[in-house]
Amino acid sequence: MTAESSVGGRAPLVGALAAVLLAAVAQVTMQPASAPLVLELGLEPWHVGLAVAASAAMMLLAVPAWMRAVVRFGARGPIVGAMLIATAAMAVVALLVMLATRVAIDAWVLVVALVGLRGLALGACLAAVVPAARLVIDATQDDAWRMRGLAGIASVQGFSIVVGVAVGGGLSTFGALVPIAVAPVLLGVGAAAVAIAVPGGVRAPARARPGRSPRLVDARTWPLFVAALAVCAAIACVQIVLGFVLHERFALGPATTGFATGWVLLAGGLSAVVAQTRLARAATRATALARVGIAAAAVGVGCLALPSGFVGLLVAIVVAGVGVGLALSGIARAAGVATRDRARTQLLVGTATVLGVVAGPLVGTLLLGVGTAAPFVACAAALVGAFALALAHPAFRTAAAPTPLAETATS
Repeated sequence: MTAESSVGGRAPLVGALAAVLLAAVAQVTMQPASAPLVLELGLEPWHVGLAVAASAAMMLLAVPAWMRAVVRFGARGPIVGAMLIATAAMAVVALLVMLATRVAIDAWVLVVALVGLRGLALGACLAAVVPAARLVIDATQDDAWRMRGLAGIASVQGFSIVVGVAVGGGLSTFGALVPIAVAPVLLGVGAAAVAIAVPGGVRAPARARPGRSPRLVDARTWPLFVAALAVCAAIACVQIVLGFVLHERFALGPATTGFATGWVLLAGGLSAVVAQTRLARAATRATALARVGIAAAAVGVGCLALPSGFVGLLVAIVVAGVGVGLALSGIARAAGVATRDRARTQLLVGTATVLGVVAGPLVGTLLLGVGTAAPFVACAAALVGAFALALAHPAFRTAAAPTPLAETATS
């Protein structure tokens, strides 16, 4: 590694991780505002679902172009530029939304802004953040801090789910659409952190230049991919439609809907994090972990369809969260056993996560037209199918034997 492509000190690493955290929190913060946005502006639920799906799709499609830009121009320029563009896009969305509550704006203008700016533009810009952050961390001279930084990216992304919904739910107390106005502030702070902390000239060394991507799925891994996709699509669907269900079931106003959605999602997110970081580490059988997790997620999501009170709904979301945390840990370990390739395993789980966010919110918001229970029934059915696959397919039985966690941990 040349002097030009390496960085010393901890500030660049902290700046890169701060950008990853703030970008993810900015996205998640807006989730509790999905239902209030529709209620306040007279839109349809699928408009929000389409915007979320478009954002996730662009985050997947734009990564190769950003990786080439990062390799060519270094890390700081692309990540600062991308986050500033995202800041501007979300500032325009926030202004339009706030203006629409005071003056009449055609619904199609708001839908185009949501899909084009909050969806396509935001997703395309945020696709730059993780590749650039990885380059900064990989260029860190201190080996110990480099390893901590690379592990920290996954931790920060998981932590952002909990922080984002808590911030979004809390901010909804001051107004149903306040979380949308805060998103550009978070993105701008992230851009400033990188501009200040990351030096120019951080480029990928020749050995780190991107080559051919590992193959995503084959005969051994496609069942694992399908199961991961079902889990990720189900939880992404629940995160978006939950606010609409709370509004209908408990007759909440827009601001109260955002507040309640944020704190219910926080309970589910905390459950998933605890399950993934604590409970899953006590298990050594990847297949058992995946099966138990998928089954718990199916039960929790299925119970959300029942006309229960608030306490029953909260218990269901906690059970679903625990199931998701266990299931994704088990699937990742099973994929590690099948491939013995950490990069390929991360690609498989990461792609399933993004595709789940593309499919889940859009399908879920469309199914709300059938009934508030319909998205949960569909998600539970998908998880039951994933559970049957985990029981029957040899790909899961291959990973049934106990394995050292150090060999199979991939997240």
